[in-house]
Amino acid sequence: MNVDGFKLVTDYMKDTLGLEFSNGQEKVFEKKIAERIEELQMADIFNYYLALKHRYKEIELINLLERLNINETYFYREEDKLKALKNQVFPGLIDSKSNADRFIHIWSAGCSTGEEPFTIAMMLKEKIEENPDAESTQVRIMATDINRLSLAAARRGVYDEWSVRHLPEIYIEKYTTRRNGTFEVSDELKKMIEFLPLNLNDTESWIKKRGFFFDIIFCRNVLMYFSQDRARAVIDGFAKVLRKGGFLFVASTESVTRHSDLFAARKIEGSFIYEKV
Repeated sequence: MNVDGFKLVTDYMKDTLGLEFSNGQEKVFEKKIAERIEELQMADIFNYYLALKHRYKEIELINLLERLNINETYFYREEDKLKALKNQVFPGLIDSKSNADRFIHIWSAGCSTGEEPFTIAMMLKEKIEENPDAESTQVRIMATDINRLSLAAARRGVYDEWSVRHLPEIYIEKYTTRRNGTFEVSDELKKMIEFLPLNLNDTESWIKKRGFFFDIIFCRNVLMYFSQDRARAVIDGFAKVLRKGGFLFVASTESVTRHSDLFAARKIEGSFIYEKV
């Protein structure tokens, strides 16, 4: 494949989505682009680049993301972090809410097909039900992704056995309905979550004054694809919309303090999470 043409595509992905391919990822990406050019029966990568930029735009960007499995996810991912969330973060958060402010605000950024925000909703609902003083606590979960097809699947809330393979049976029984080999999450959970399209790279579009700050932000397995500059900009943006003392959850392979001094690493139940300072 023409190297200059490949650079045009990767530079466009970087400018549009903030994604940067390194550590062998560029070879995988180059192969996926070559396969796509062949499928579309285009003459070369320059024609593909022009189509990507001017003709197909978002549709083809999403197609490439899907092929790279950037949105691959499942329920109850990274159990160690979820234990810290359930056993330490949630109880303190629920107790901290006063009668004047009973709302808990959570953002799942890069939510893909919804497994993460639904997992959070199940765990938080369970902790609220365990606390007799938390009956009036309200939960608002915002789940965002650039991929509108993934968001449509998330709103349906229907998953196969592979997606729920790590989900505790108690959650499956309580919060899903089994039907023909699939698992549909309850309407009660669906009402807790608002799924919205959002490009994290376009920080100015979501760093806006609002009537609340988030208590917790999840952004796992996303920052690793960003350039250092874009990762820093996104993390700084999270700090602006997260309350002081609020928590940012990223994947175990990702670091927040490497990019920003606005957060402090906290080791809870053997897992590192990040608190806004």
